[in-house]
Amino acid sequence: MKNSIAIWADNKDDSNDVYIDIDLNLWLSRYKNGWIKSLVRKVGIKFNQRWFYENHIDNYIEFGIKISNYKKIDQVHVYFPYNISQHDIKDIVPELTNITTLNALFNEKMNISQEDGGFYLISSKKGTEKKHFVVSTSYFDKDDIKHIEGEGCLLTLNIPHSKNHANILYKRIRVKKLEGSVTEFSSNNFFIEGLFKKLQTVEININSLRRLPKYVIDRMNGSHKIKSVNFFMMTDIFMNLIFHSQDIKSSRILEEDTWNKYLGIDKSFKGLKKVVAYQWKSPKDIDDYNLFIKLEKTEKRWILFAMSILFIVFFGIISGYGGNKLTQYLDSTVTATKKQDNVQIKKEGGKTYEADAKHK
Repeated sequence: MKNSIAIWADNKDDSNDVYIDIDLNLWLSRYKNGWIKSLVRKVGIKFNQRWFYENHIDNYIEFGIKISNYKKIDQVHVYFPYNISQHDIKDIVPELTNITTLNALFNEKMNISQEDGGFYLISSKKGTEKKHFVVSTSYFDKDDIKHIEGEGCLLTLNIPHSKNHANILYKRIRVKKLEGSVTEFSSNNFFIEGLFKKLQTVEININSLRRLPKYVIDRMNGSHKIKSVNFFMMTDIFMNLIFHSQDIKSSRILEEDTWNKYLGIDKSFKGLKKVVAYQWKSPKDIDDYNLFIKLEKTEKRWILFAMSILFIVFFGIISGYGGNKLTQYLDSTVTATKKQDNVQIKKEGGKTYEADAKHK
């Protein structure tokens, strides 16, 4: 199954000192997109009404792409095993200008200042360690996405060069379309349990050659590939992790107000409450990245509760009706049997009974 994402940069001067580190964030909603939401989103894209297709998405995936010695490359390519449009992509760099969001995103105290040419310089100090890098905004149109017939699409990110001395560039994009990586199943051990419990699997594959089409593999040959992946999965606190193929590095509950603003979620929206962030971190100098997670979630909706009560009441009515009919049938059968045993068969013209004749 071709379901791997791929990230690489063209090696234009045969250098070997360009490193790409990935921050990958997966936001999982408690609720699954239904056909109504899917229809609303398609209508919004059709008529170019951004409110529809930006506010009716449940799952997000974000890519933070950190490139060391970035001035040696001009482009970074991201392959998706499904098709996306420019409406599915959002540049997150403008959100980083909010210092509260910036600190929450990197989970440490950061500083940011604006540079020339649409760049921002971000710096931090942790103990004696200092680090700084530049970030730049991205703009997307349909020409940045190349569709591969039957095999997904290729997104190209142009890499601008800053005059700043910092040799690390950071780009961050959000893709509001997620296919193949998250699958949901019903727990059908029992009808009522199946209504309330759902199983969900998350499979993340990056640069996994056996899961990529030949076109992408050929493009990746001799290129600068990823060196590490820092993966975060954000999900509702009621989701239980049943299995994960790698050990969790850390976890924490996210600040509701800060992250709702970051995602552009109104306070009245009830789909994202008490979110837990789980972190997995790969070793350095990897060739590919693979992670499998299995979750179980409990649906807490009034409509499911009402359906369950109606089912129990309906089942009780049917059971009671069937029980009464069965009792009546058994009673009539027993009564008929007793009558048959006691009935005397009268002979014609003799006014005697068969029972009496047997004793004579």
